[in-house]
Amino acid sequence: MNEIEHNLDKKVREIEIDIKNDNFQTRKTEDFFLRLLNKVYSEYHFKNLGYDKTNTAAIDLIDEKNKQLAIQVTAQKSDETGKIENTLSKAISYWKPKGVKIVWILFISQTDKIKDLDTVNEYCNREGISIFIKTISRIIGDINEKSKSEILEIDEFIKQETSNEYRGLSKLTLFKQIEKGEKIGVDNFFNPESIIYHCDKELKTINTVAELLSNGKLNEYCILGNPCSGKTTFAYSIIQKISKRKIFYLNLSNPSISKKDLIDELIQVSHNYSVLVIDNVHDNIELYLDLRERILKLKLTTVLYLSRYYKTIDHFNNESIYQIIAGMSFFRIDTNENFEEKISGIIWKKNEVLKRQW
Repeated sequence: MNEIEHNLDKKVREIEIDIKNDNFQTRKTEDFFLRLLNKVYSEYHFKNLGYDKTNTAAIDLIDEKNKQLAIQVTAQKSDETGKIENTLSKAISYWKPKGVKIVWILFISQTDKIKDLDTVNEYCNREGISIFIKTISRIIGDINEKSKSEILEIDEFIKQETSNEYRGLSKLTLFKQIEKGEKIGVDNFFNPESIIYHCDKELKTINTVAELLSNGKLNEYCILGNPCSGKTTFAYSIIQKISKRKIFYLNLSNPSISKKDLIDELIQVSHNYSVLVIDNVHDNIELYLDLRERILKLKLTTVLYLSRYYKTIDHFNNESIYQIIAGMSFFRIDTNENFEEKISGIIWKKNEVLKRQW
């Protein structure tokens, strides 16, 4: 038994013990297999339907790319045939009209009945719904067919999920996990929330970017501005509206950054639905370019970059920030735009705060 088999077997045993002790956490288990299947079957992009609606009929995960492949994750260890039949019936009545054509039924526990089933070829097909049986053994077999680099990446992920010795998020030193309402970085010019005021154009951008980053429909975005123009405040306002994702902050002006350590930490945070806030891009362009290339390959991670103008704001100059962030949507903070409205808004908001205090 290799390390991947050992760690997955350990995970299954933990799940079975939780079930026995009436401590089974459905959503947590579904999320683990969501992340695992996204790693192993990278041609798909699975989503957990449980966050949209509890106990969705017949299936737990669906491929967001084309909506034709769905997955039922089950810990059932008896009446396996009945489980398959029930899933098929519900898939026909509920999911076929929505475009689903293929359903994988993933049995977490491999019983004697399941061991006898074909996990490679189609199990059955009825009324246009094709059923395939998946097991942990089948997943391991599919992993072993991958390239060495892919196997190492999957092994890294499984160790993070299952090993007590793996560092995980608790030992991050370069990336900092931040909560809503928490100050970003160590910006001495960061505005207290009580006097943050945005004009209509800025509010519209904040709401749109937050929604798109949360839904994974926007992979990357950049906020540009001069020193003390409010980039961090703008990012803070976006973060307050982010939903269903963890937030991690990284300051590229940190002189102690080791590229090796940074990539190691990126691997760890990449296994979470997350938004990365990467500040001071202009201070380390080389590292930013390497990070950007890596982050664009991650399925669960979106990113918000913050930068001053890099040497020049000339669009056509090779040392322009616009060349550095080519292909990325951005918002340029103009401190002169709506200046009077912003000053009036800040004064009004501060007065409102003082009124409430008195």
